[in-house]
Amino acid sequence: MVGVAYVQGGDELLLITQQGMILRTLTDDVRAIGRATQGVKLIDIEGEDKVVGIAKLVEKETENGDAVGDAL
Repeated sequence: MVGVAYVQGGDELLLITQQGMILRTLTDDVRAIGRATQGVKLIDIEGEDKVVGIAKLVEKETENGDAVGDAL
């Protein structure tokens, strides 16, 4: 599976594997890459496990004005 998410600084990402491992990370923690590089490794998985989902978390306001995270 290949996934792409358009993100900006301050966004959060969720990566989910087939065996239930979940990684939540800030995009600010991901190193920027140049055009001659091959990418950035975000998660270590073992054996036959695979990444099955990626989601960008967004904040939305509740009725009382509090911010709550939600996956897109």
